[in-house]
Amino acid sequence: KDSELKWFLGIWFTASLLAALQLTFTGTYPNILTAFRYSAFHMASILTTTGFATTNYLTWPTFSIMLVVLMMFIGGCAGSAGGGMKVTRIETLIKLTGNTIRSRIHPSSVSKIRLGDDMVHDKTIMSIAAFCAVYIITWLLGTVALTLTGIDIETCMAASILSLGNIGIGFGKVGPAGNFSIFPLWSLWVCSFEMLLGRLEIFTVLVLFSRSFWRR
Repeated sequence: KDSELKWFLGIWFTASLLAALQLTFTGTYPNILTAFRYSAFHMASILTTTGFATTNYLTWPTFSIMLVVLMMFIGGCAGSAGGGMKVTRIETLIKLTGNTIRSRIHPSSVSKIRLGDDMVHDKTIMSIAAFCAVYIITWLLGTVALTLTGIDIETCMAASILSLGNIGIGFGKVGPAGNFSIFPLWSLWVCSFEMLLGRLEIFTVLVLFSRSFWRR
């Protein structure tokens, strides 16, 4: 009955099925069962940020690769060891978007966001929105810092998101067939800091840089 579990399984199954259909129709794999086996495994691996790969998914068609990239941002469930923004936050933002659209159509209506049987308070919604915004900004800043290495933008974007999400494998030159040996030492400190931010949910680390935190 858990709402987040339903969303998690729904996201995983939908992405796996869509990728499997394209991989079959494009002739990447001989039949739908083989295609689904590969797509389901890799979608689960990326979504849970486990970081395993049984094939180089960068040889897949572009749409299927894009689905893999989306899984990198979503991540696992709240309270799990998985990285990413977490499914419950994505669920809340989607429901918030729906409520905002409805309020534009019916300005006098009052609608609340629920996760399962629990109502989400406005303070919690603001906290979730702030986290997701800071998550995206951190990824972009990490990408900008890594571009100073002169490595292509695709690889820098991948290295930043897989470090922030603690995913392990990405795309570009840090995909299943690549590694971080192409980066200079100083840039690995950037990636390590992003990994720390992602693992400790960002605000736990950023609060240490607040002057008021150190005041009595």
